[in-house]
Amino acid sequence: MGEISWDLYETRINIDGSTNRERNINRLKRSMLDNIQDSPSYKTVTIGSVNRNVVINDKQNLNKKDIVSLPEETFYVGEYVGYLNSNWLITAISDNDIYTKGEMSLCSLLLKWQNQSGEIISRWAVVDKAFPSLDGGNVIITSDKKMYIKLPFCLNSQSLFVNKRFLLEKANGIP
Repeated sequence: MGEISWDLYETRINIDGSTNRERNINRLKRSMLDNIQDSPSYKTVTIGSVNRNVVINDKQNLNKKDIVSLPEETFYVGEYVGYLNSNWLITAISDNDIYTKGEMSLCSLLLKWQNQSGEIISRWAVVDKAFPSLDGGNVIITSDKKMYIKLPFCLNSQSLFVNKRFLLEKANGIP
């Protein structure tokens, strides 16, 4: 019988990590990568301008979807996702040691504005309409409807100032 190679033994023991936690995380990552391509939720999308493989799951609200990265990959709030011939905006994320999970919302409006240089800027936006609030006075009832707009945070969008107004809708031809 030959001499025991403790270095080889140590290398084999620590191949997936030096602690039980590291070994479990690395095994889960490898298992996810080995099996994810068989999932019906496995999709190729464009994040930024790069094709990426992710998992996309439906939510009850059809304008929102859950998105999950592959192990060792991530994405960020405010990034655009090209999926189903539409633009989606990542609006929330949660990281863990294995993957990044997030929520993306369908962009329903191409918002245009003029920057300080006079250049027209266009960005896809998520628009959430708030319920109108009614103010009943003695003489008149008015409706105050607000819309919440989500844009990616970039040089052009951060130059927008509070109380900036946009033409979003027309009712009977009147803005």
